[in-house]
Amino acid sequence: MNTVKNKINIYLLILTIFASFIISTNVVCAKTKKYIKSVSISKNVSLNNDETVSVPLKIKVVNKASKKITYSIDDSSVAKVSFNSKKSIFSIKALKTGNATLTIKTKGKNKKGKRITKKLSIIVINNSTTESNTNNITTTEKLTTEKTTEKTTEKTTKNKTEEKNTSSEDTTNTVKTYTFRKLQYLTEHFEKHGSEVGCKSEEEYLAAANAVINNPKALHKLEAEDDDHIYYIEDTNEIVFLSQDGYIRTYFICSGKSYFDRQ
Repeated sequence: MNTVKNKINIYLLILTIFASFIISTNVVCAKTKKYIKSVSISKNVSLNNDETVSVPLKIKVVNKASKKITYSIDDSSVAKVSFNSKKSIFSIKALKTGNATLTIKTKGKNKKGKRITKKLSIIVINNSTTESNTNNITTTEKLTTEKTTEKTTEKTTKNKTEEKNTSSEDTTNTVKTYTFRKLQYLTEHFEKHGSEVGCKSEEEYLAAANAVINNPKALHKLEAEDDDHIYYIEDTNEIVFLSQDGYIRTYFICSGKSYFDRQ
């Protein structure tokens, strides 16, 4: 009887040791597994002909997994793309008007064992249309001047008065549009505050910040620290900081008017 009990005890001991080995092995493997946690980049970028912009790529990894990537553009005639792996920044130079898609794929894999793919839409705007319109306006002004010289002094004076009045009205109705100093700053602040202000894209975030600045109900003051402009809407607690040289620093929902008063 004792012999049977001893054998049972030995079997149980062996099973316990084996189970402990399996558990410890799984824990070690879990701790040492390398994988990519997340990849983020702007969904789209818009630029003029011959303009160059920088677009940051953010890759978060676990246990020092590889951050190496491959990338390709479906129409290299629209834009030229290069990647600085040390700074993790894409440099995009516009070549001609059109649309192109930049596809980015990680060499490493995520926790599910799959490579991550991201796409960036590149839109190059033709600024020659603006130049053409400017030339047309200049030509029209010259023709108007030539016709005006043929009229009497009385009519010329009347026309000048009307032009001044029209100019004053246009100035009054002009709404200024501001942007961030760099596209990278817009991306960073949108990712940080976009959801809290209810914006789904960088374009919406920028437009909403401008709406606060141009809102006649917005309270305005100069920041005590560096004299930058601060615009605040009390009903929604939206607040925008604008630098002295005309660049948006940030836009978010603050805690209340007491926060605005402390700045």
